[in-house]
Amino acid sequence: MLRREFAGAEIAAPTEGEARTVDLCFATESPVRRRMGGEEVDEVLSVTPDAVNLERLNAGGPLLLEHEKQIGGVLKAWVDGDGKARARVKFSRSRAASEVLDDVVDGIAKCVSVGYVVDEWKRSVDAAGAVIMRAVKWTAHEVSIVAMPADIGAGVGRASGFVGVGKIETEKTETKQMSIEIVKEQRSDAQDIAKLGTKHNLAADAAEFIGRGDSLDAFKSHIIERQAAKPIAAGRVFTKEGAGDGLAASYSISAFVRAMADGRTLPELEAAEHERLSRTVGRGAAGFWVPSEVFKRTMTAVSSPAYIGTTVGENIPALSADSLAVRLGARTLSGLSGKVIFPRAAKSSAAFLAETATAVESPMEGASLELDAKRLCAVVHVSKRLLAQGGPDVEAIVRQDIVLQLSLALDRAIFSGAGGVAPTGILTTAGVAAVAGGTTRAGAVNLEAAVAGADALGASMAYAMTPTISAALKNEQLGSSGRFALEGRDLLGYAAHVSTQVPPGQIIFGNWSEVIIAQFGGGVEVTVDAASGASSGMVKIIANQYVDAGVRHPGSFAVLAV
Repeated sequence: MLRREFAGAEIAAPTEGEARTVDLCFATESPVRRRMGGEEVDEVLSVTPDAVNLERLNAGGPLLLEHEKQIGGVLKAWVDGDGKARARVKFSRSRAASEVLDDVVDGIAKCVSVGYVVDEWKRSVDAAGAVIMRAVKWTAHEVSIVAMPADIGAGVGRASGFVGVGKIETEKTETKQMSIEIVKEQRSDAQDIAKLGTKHNLAADAAEFIGRGDSLDAFKSHIIERQAAKPIAAGRVFTKEGAGDGLAASYSISAFVRAMADGRTLPELEAAEHERLSRTVGRGAAGFWVPSEVFKRTMTAVSSPAYIGTTVGENIPALSADSLAVRLGARTLSGLSGKVIFPRAAKSSAAFLAETATAVESPMEGASLELDAKRLCAVVHVSKRLLAQGGPDVEAIVRQDIVLQLSLALDRAIFSGAGGVAPTGILTTAGVAAVAGGTTRAGAVNLEAAVAGADALGASMAYAMTPTISAALKNEQLGSSGRFALEGRDLLGYAAHVSTQVPPGQIIFGNWSEVIIAQFGGGVEVTVDAASGASSGMVKIIANQYVDAGVRHPGSFAVLAV
């Protein structure tokens, strides 16, 4: 539903003989600049009896405060010959309605807004080349008293919204059906800026943004920056060594997110951990730092108020816990602060020598493997209503959502990352053998032979394949033995893992302990954005982890492309 606000609207004094009743103007034909269907247009409402559908208002339409709370009703609505739509409204006897009515009588509340839906548009272009979108058929749904117009300078504006499928008529009388979305990035959305400013105790900042005509999105970004810059509550510093299992058991991501979303100071433990990690990393965060240890635990709901958790394992860093590559045997280095370099030797450098013989070094196998911090970003949406519930179940959902998204992205990069801003994956690493053989047992044998030929068979050998390839191997009968190429998870005596994370048409075989995952900083950078989803009651959690991954020895892997 669209909205149109009027500054200095015509609100008459209470009607004589009708207590708590006021006449007001809620629509004119003033043009408003909007962005519609990817172009800048001037939107005009036709205010004539044939154009405006007032049935909803005349059937007892609501009088609202700020388009949210009902404070009265519409007694009747009509269109005058002067191109203005008017209504007679009656305020209820509630406390909120009485306060607004007093402001109307005193001449303080002068802004009126109408909520409406357009049923038919007519498009034209004026002599200056400006596009005019005229609503020739539209329906008024509600009338609101608002504190501030969307465009103070012009005295009229609208909030963002969505116009459903409606007929658009061009100057050539050509008609067509199309959906038009009014994008939320429009300028001077002052009413929403004012609301957010009040909610986050930034009223003065909101007034400054409105005065400059800045966009709503710019103000939302400003809110996030101010939240991140808020002083953190003083308290005991929980060191990494001293926290131990107690940190994972006591830290609450959901409580942290609620505090950020509501503009409150962080709880003591969460604030102390942010300070510790800021010192460790050597810089602050765009939002706040959350320790990696927090994600090691899977929450279990119990009757006790304490949280009971299951540790993933000391040798598996927290945010790789759900990674297929880690389950296959990939090794992880955590808490790094700078670039890590792994030289690649063609063969082992160990040999038996005479007492005074000179040691002979093995030749290097191409370029070294260099791992440096790369930003891995996950976005998770959580409803404010869910966060308000609290408890271990909610905490588990929030943690698992973040871990899952980061792990899926990490796996994709390990398998097929293109390098650059992302890791270089197995499929894009120079020196990884490519074999033929199709989705048959013969193809699997060729993969094993390629790795064995490079003297790279190790303790963490396994196949990774897509569900389609797995099904083909399970259907391949081995002669008259009654056995099949793939039975269960066994393929030629090696484990066979199936995942949609593996790129389509690929089988990967190798020693997965030769995949190195580097995690930098020891924490996850979390930003909470409660502004962009405020109208729908959603909170956006943005989690940044700094990681890299690569294959230490390319000969440890072979790939078959179907």
